Amino acid sequence: MKLRPLSRAAALMGIAAFSLSGCAYFNPMQTHHFYQPAEGALVNFTPEGAAQPIGVRNLLAVEGANGVQVTGAVVNQSSQDYTVQLTFVEGASGSASINVPAGETVMIGGEGAEPIEVTTSKKPGDNVLVDVTVGEETQRLTVQLLDESLEYLAPEEQTGQQ
Repeated sequence: MKLRPLSRAAALMGIAAFSLSGCAYFNPMQTHHFYQPAEGALVNFTPEGAAQPIGVRNLLAVEGANGVQVTGAVVNQSSQDYTVQLTFVEGASGSASINVPAGETVMIGGEGAEPIEVTTSKKPGDNVLVDVTVGEETQRLTVQLLDESLEYLAPEEQTGQQ
């Protein structure tokens, strides 16, 4: 006699688990798409003839004792080399041309490329605009101008890290 309530509870639990798992099945996972989880701007290009994208990731402008420096990453998921041109515009000046080998990532301000020096009268909290060009295509990107008040944005010399 006790099996009847237990089997009913097990059936209800199975139905509940099945119906709740349907949410993940019918809704695409966000991780299938490029997205901005926090600070830093991103943009993607798929040049003609490229099967995979070339992208700029986590582009940040940080104002510190040495002026405004821009860091981030350029990712080339394609099978051919590309040059990515970054040109700051509308109240900011500075530029960089970054060669990115096929299948590689170049860190701006890390291994691969120096931080981009930008001159601007804008203050932390404002946005700076950068034209990003790959091949014949240009996209305008809005980049946050931050300061070093957050420890992880300060240069390693200031935080005591090695």
